[in-house]
Amino acid sequence: MEKVTKSHKFRYIVLFSSLLATIISLFISTSISSFLEINLVALIPFFYGMLFILFVPKNIFWGPGFIMLNIVFFIRYIIFIPIFFLNDFETKIVSYYEPNYVLYTFFLILIELIVIFIVINIVNKRMNSRDSVILIIKNNNFYFFSIIFILSIIVIARNSSVLSNFNFVFNPSKYIDESVGLAKSEFIYGSGIELELLKYTIIIFNLYFLEKYYFLFLNTQRQYYMYLAILPILFSSLFYIGISRSSLLLPLLTYIFVFNKFFPRAYKFVTPLFITYLVVSMTVLSIFKQFRTDSIAEGTEKFGDINNFTNILNDYTSCFPNVYQGFVNSEVYKNKRNYETVFNDYLSVFPFLHRFADLDNRTTVHFNLAFSNIHKTSHRILPLTIQGYMHFGLLFFYIYAVLTVLLVLKFDDLYRNSGSIYYSFLYAFLAIGIGFSIGHTFTAHIIGRLIKFFIPMYIIFLINRKFRSKSLKKI
Repeated sequence: MEKVTKSHKFRYIVLFSSLLATIISLFISTSISSFLEINLVALIPFFYGMLFILFVPKNIFWGPGFIMLNIVFFIRYIIFIPIFFLNDFETKIVSYYEPNYVLYTFFLILIELIVIFIVINIVNKRMNSRDSVILIIKNNNFYFFSIIFILSIIVIARNSSVLSNFNFVFNPSKYIDESVGLAKSEFIYGSGIELELLKYTIIIFNLYFLEKYYFLFLNTQRQYYMYLAILPILFSSLFYIGISRSSLLLPLLTYIFVFNKFFPRAYKFVTPLFITYLVVSMTVLSIFKQFRTDSIAEGTEKFGDINNFTNILNDYTSCFPNVYQGFVNSEVYKNKRNYETVFNDYLSVFPFLHRFADLDNRTTVHFNLAFSNIHKTSHRILPLTIQGYMHFGLLFFYIYAVLTVLLVLKFDDLYRNSGSIYYSFLYAFLAIGIGFSIGHTFTAHIIGRLIKFFIPMYIIFLINRKFRSKSLKKI
């Protein structure tokens, strides 16, 4: 089983890279910038590195969520900043930087980082102050899981078009016709409930075989059971849903962590295999989607362009330009926001209840209206920092960032102390998904993930557990 990791090497990496990124950024910014405020942005890597060294305990548990959280932070605050200046601080969403707004955005980011790292330090002390005993738990009854499986077969038999939601990773046909907007590619075949049921069934199916072969491996110590356990996972990972790369990324990352937790020798073969496939598939899908091409060579060339690379990082991790423009947009539409806006933000993420929300009066809509014009409609992700600012104002804008970090640490702790493969997957998936969404809209991407995935899967596992529960082995 996993133990607390003392990652001294990563601390040195963060320290060195943050200083290097700061030096590079300052050198470029002072050479090309015309106002002082933009030079402050070059200091963001330094502040991130110092806060990490000062507040992240050496004995912190590097769970799946905390790892994902730090990957996103590393991209946003260390990798992106020097690239941003190398690209003459140009992105497709910002054509001009207002000095005052740059200053406000800088302090929003800095204050949020300070609060986040203080919370990490405090919560880690409380979580590491208690000892826990982990029991390996085997699921001895699959009656309710069988019902879920049968329902999925019925759904497919009644409406086979629901399978059209699943796309082969290496098939670019969905993207090469630029006359078809990506919004149309997000159309769901069948009902949303039917699609969710199939998603739950695939996960349960994979975990069933993972658990089955794990206990055979435990009893016999035969390595080939570990290899058999990966086959269903690899097959299901050949497909993704709609145009959502996260529908491939998040489950596969979760399987990697669960494998390493229950198969200590997985890192020798299985983990490199999974990671290699993940990198290749995500790169290919990103090329297809971003550049609407079926040519890997052409897409790779465009992907390597610094302007394109800057925009991709900014789009998916909500870097400085996204937060800056979000702050500008929030000021433009501040007179249209009210308590109903906050209510609609939350109500819109609930299945069935969303029809009662005023979908035109949401913070995401206000944010995108400022981007949109007569020629093009914007569908950008509202940064979490800015939604916090829109909901709570300048005094408490960091509340959503704090809640996100608390959820990541909580699910990491649940994952660490769970002896069930099923619950370990559930907790790791949420920890990774929430850590990945630290820069995304809180209501849609974090509350939405809790409502649409965690609660249904937890209920399914809980009902099934009523038919069984046997602790086999104390470790």
